[in-house]
Amino acid sequence: MLQIDGYLLKEDSFAEIEKCMSTVLKNESYFSTSFETKVLINASEEIKKLKLLTPSEITILKWVSQQSSNIEIAKNLSVSIRTIEKHRSNIIAKLNIGNTANTLSGWAVTNKNIIIDL
Repeated sequence: MLQIDGYLLKEDSFAEIEKCMSTVLKNESYFSTSFETKVLINASEEIKKLKLLTPSEITILKWVSQQSSNIEIAKNLSVSIRTIEKHRSNIIAKLNIGNTANTLSGWAVTNKNIIIDL
């Protein structure tokens, strides 16, 4: 599973890049000063939730984050639509994000940057 020890924005200065590299080499975490602490805590919680998913569920979640329909996902993975529906249901339960029709799709699109790197 992906663990992020350092993260910078492309507009960060060279001094901040050096500080980040030095910090990470000491086995410590460093995140751009442009981030708010609350945003980082929320992102960390989302990453922790993703560790609960199976490889198949992660694959499907990636497709969902690309706004693919169940039919498209099923065709691309050569499985039944019912299989995709079951995986989506399991993902919703594991991530504890509620069970309305578009909850998973909205969550996946919002967290697309995290999901794509899995």
